[in-house]
Amino acid sequence: MENKILKMSADINAPAEAVWDVLVKDELNRQWYAAFSEGSHAETDWQQGSRVIFTDDSKRGVTGILTTVEPYKIIYIDYDGEVVNGQAELNSQDAMVGAHESYVLAHKNGVTHLDVELGVPDEYAEMMEEMWKKALPILKQLAENLNK
Repeated sequence: MENKILKMSADINAPAEAVWDVLVKDELNRQWYAAFSEGSHAETDWQQGSRVIFTDDSKRGVTGILTTVEPYKIIYIDYDGEVVNGQAELNSQDAMVGAHESYVLAHKNGVTHLDVELGVPDEYAEMMEEMWKKALPILKQLAENLNK
């Protein structure tokens, strides 16, 4: 199964700390995760080496390891499984092995530049690209509103 790399970015009129909060705080990230699926949320402590489980109201989703976490700078996730009926399945045929996601923040002159990269199986690339087109503006607005 081949992976396609999707890259998105946004300039956000907020400090890196506000953008970081929108990425990792449950009450904030649920708002932009909803662009992917209703009820989407992350179960993790956002610490390097920890497991992260993304699920939605249907109890389906993906799971992976937070391989790099540098507060206010970077989050890198290596996906290694899927979630079915609320249970992580690491050896499933549909596991997104080799898929990854990263968030890189760079703050300069009151603006935080956010780069998002997603490596997903080709069959999911178009769908994920459309979802990100909805999610990224919400993420940006949330961070900018925190800064007011």
